[in-house]
Amino acid sequence: MADRTEELKERVAGLDDAHDDWLRRMQCAFGRMLVRSCRFSAVRWFVAGPFARLSSYFIVEKGMCGVQCGIKKDAVGIATEWLRIPTLMRMPYRIAQATDEKVVVEWDECAVGFEEPFCLPACRAACEIDVATVRRLGGRLSVTENLLEGAPRCVFEITKLA
Repeated sequence: MADRTEELKERVAGLDDAHDDWLRRMQCAFGRMLVRSCRFSAVRWFVAGPFARLSSYFIVEKGMCGVQCGIKKDAVGIATEWLRIPTLMRMPYRIAQATDEKVVVEWDECAVGFEEPFCLPACRAACEIDVATVRRLGGRLSVTENLLEGAPRCVFEITKLA
């Protein structure tokens, strides 16, 4: 299994690694809205279910955020398409590992400004959009570490579905 970490870093570096303060404020405003809304189980269900699936449909099938439709052949291909979203939104992430089988992406801070443990229900609901998007690209995304649960960073692992 060849290490392809540097290859993936080079691929996404060309997408746009600038961090735009205006977009960051917009993302944090979205996060605050989610925290307030996700206090209600019906809203959490809607965001994590129908809204996540509908969002992933527009992101992948309709090319929103520049994502190219279709099942990708390996984890690096899936991650390349999925990383177009946080790159476009100027969300700071780090590629920790990339092989054909698995890509590990780390976040030192929450992409939408969640900071307190009470934000965890909104965080989990919001992450379902990413899970659904990666699934449409032929992969599986799992959150293995979460800042809100006391981890030093959030860690997302992307693998190819068998």
